[in-house]
Amino acid sequence: MQRDLKRRLFVVALIFSLSILTACKSKNSIEQGTPITITRSTTKSYVETETATGTLYSLHNVTVSAETTGRVLSVPVDVGQAVKPQQLLLEINPIEQKQGMDAKINNVKAFEAGLVYENKLLQRYGELVTKGAIPQTTYDQTKAIRDGVEAKLEEAKIQLANSEYQVAKTQVVSPISGLIKQRLALPGDFVAAGAPLFEIVDISNLRAKLNFPETVHDELAPGLPVTLTSIASPGESISGKITAISPMVDPVNRAIEVIIDFTNTSNWPPGASVKGIVEIKTEPNVVMVPNESIVQRPRGFVVYVIRDHLAAEQLVEIGPEQNGWTVIRKGITTNTSIAVDGAAYLSDKTPVIYAQEKS
Repeated sequence: MQRDLKRRLFVVALIFSLSILTACKSKNSIEQGTPITITRSTTKSYVETETATGTLYSLHNVTVSAETTGRVLSVPVDVGQAVKPQQLLLEINPIEQKQGMDAKINNVKAFEAGLVYENKLLQRYGELVTKGAIPQTTYDQTKAIRDGVEAKLEEAKIQLANSEYQVAKTQVVSPISGLIKQRLALPGDFVAAGAPLFEIVDISNLRAKLNFPETVHDELAPGLPVTLTSIASPGESISGKITAISPMVDPVNRAIEVIIDFTNTSNWPPGASVKGIVEIKTEPNVVMVPNESIVQRPRGFVVYVIRDHLAAEQLVEIGPEQNGWTVIRKGITTNTSIAVDGAAYLSDKTPVIYAQEKS
């Protein structure tokens, strides 16, 4: 009986020792696993985009020309200066225009006086015709003279209005808001009607012309959202939409010209280069993983699913990339724990160690 008791105690001690050894071996296996970082697959919206570069143009570029003739007295603006509508740009000596206007004023006054006289005379002759004191032909002749004076008065008034217009046009003002791109006259210059004086460019509204490859022609359409950036203003972007698409492919560069008209909130200069990213289509709620978690093996692309500190190799079907993440079409679902950093060093059933999930 004492021998049986000793045997039982020996068996218990052996089982206890084996249990301790097994636990230590398991712990050592985990501690000796491949170090990695992990994260979880997530659900995102994938936006398919196309990118192209181009040039910025002003929507409103105006050449201001002289509308009257004379010598320039002053030019109070210069190249690069911002101007507003009706702001004075240049002044022409108005002496000749004012002399012509004074003469037209005198003509109007003379014809007005003549018309008053002819109206009184016609009224008098009308009374005499009624009494039979003068023949009807005399009255008719007087009326014709009166009508002629009235017509001359109207003509004189038109000539006066034209002279007043010429005087007003000695003050050259800006028709739009914008920047002076070019100044073509200086004080002392003699300018004729029609001579160009300034070029003014409106930068508040611009047009971007982007050249996309002909291969994406069927994917582009007016109204698609576009994000514009320019090296003229690093770090800033402007959102817009496709305004129009050229109906032809350029035979030289095989590109399609896409036009985006937009409000220039970033003060970009016309002529600057511009990059546009067009959102072609959006796929909501697709499974995505970090690019680093995808490994190419002989049998295809795989990710390593992490369970109980072991890596399980999982074949996946990948889609396009977006901002460091790749779409997963098949293979895993959302919220699956996967290896990221160190994934390339793993194989199926490799023990792994990690501190925490990588966000």
